Amino acid sequence: YGADPVRDGVSTGKEMERVTLVSYSDIQSLPDLTCYVTLPGPYPAVKLALKYQERPKVAPEFIPREMNPEAEARLSAVLAAREAEVRQMSSLFEPDTEAVAPTAAEAQAEQPQQPQPTVVSDKKSAAAGTAVNTPAGGVGQELKMKPEDEEQPLPPGINASGEVVDMAAYERWRQEQEVNTQQQMQRREEVNINVHRGHGKDEPEPGDDF
Repeated sequence: YGADPVRDGVSTGKEMERVTLVSYSDIQSLPDLTCYVTLPGPYPAVKLALKYQERPKVAPEFIPREMNPEAEARLSAVLAAREAEVRQMSSLFEPDTEAVAPTAAEAQAEQPQQPQPTVVSDKKSAAAGTAVNTPAGGVGQELKMKPEDEEQPLPPGINASGEVVDMAAYERWRQEQEVNTQQQMQRREEVNINVHRGHGKDEPEPGDDF
């Protein structure tokens, strides 16, 4: 009987599976076959003789390939000649590197050396030049112009793709950052308190007017 896998397990079917033991073409190819055919009338079954009739072949039979070594040799020779011709044509359009290099050196030697302009260290002129040359783009444009060297380094334990490689090193770095942040907040509070208390002598204290 058939066993079909279902969601809750395996379901066993009640219908018997049909297993083909002999193909129809094998039975037809046997000699002296007879069959029983049921017909309407007083005779319930009639015995008939069967003759094997060969079916017409739809697909042609396999045609083996004819190997011709002479044709393969001629084809290989033609392909090699074509490749040599292509290499010869491509070499005509490639410049000679040995001839180009001395020409460039001679051209540089013929040019007179021009004096380099002196650099003026003037902060006002540099600031004015920066203001004129900087396009109107806001802070985003300035951030794009910064070199890559000014980028903040990655924390320890993290690779370039942002994946945590060493969890222990990353946890230590994160705890140090939390401690530093708390210390900075505490120092900022102390600075604010000291600035608030450092007023003049003539200024009244809170509550003196009451």
